[in-house]
Amino acid sequence: MTVAPFDPAYAVRFDLSKGVVLASSDERVVVLGVPALETLCRTADEATLASVAHAVGWALGQRVADRFGGAEGVRDASLESFVSHLAGELAVAGFGLARFERWGKALVVTLERPALRSDRFLAGVLSGALEASAGKAVTCEPLSRDLATLRLLVARESTARRVRGWLAGGASWSEALARLQHRTGAEP
Repeated sequence: MTVAPFDPAYAVRFDLSKGVVLASSDERVVVLGVPALETLCRTADEATLASVAHAVGWALGQRVADRFGGAEGVRDASLESFVSHLAGELAVAGFGLARFERWGKALVVTLERPALRSDRFLAGVLSGALEASAGKAVTCEPLSRDLATLRLLVARESTARRVRGWLAGGASWSEALARLQHRTGAEP
């Protein structure tokens, strides 16, 4: 199955006569200001925040999967094609500019100009999007953030937990990724 490159022209449609905004999948969406999401991130408990972030990401990822004919189509597609569509959905939603990088065995997503200060919320959005599009559960673990870039590791929960421990113990994000490379048989 050949999938056309991501086209943002019809990713979101405004029907002002009905007062609705529709995504490319005809799913009704709302345009929401960053301050409202920042308030959610500050006030919601951890479980609620994770649930909302995952649901937001799931909707983005489902639109990608639909274009590829489902999760199997995503897994059969080229990585470049899939990444283009997922990055496009994240950008259209206003979360930032996503780039996927391979660091040996590790897959790292860099999110340039992330819309929110909550790394955990953004990690949940990306986890939900990847799970919905590819049909496989993954965890996205925040690795680092500077003024313009958030780095997230895409991994299994057990690997993310290990990396979280290394970071909490003072390891830099690059050191944590190096440790992953040296674990024999370890798969992020």
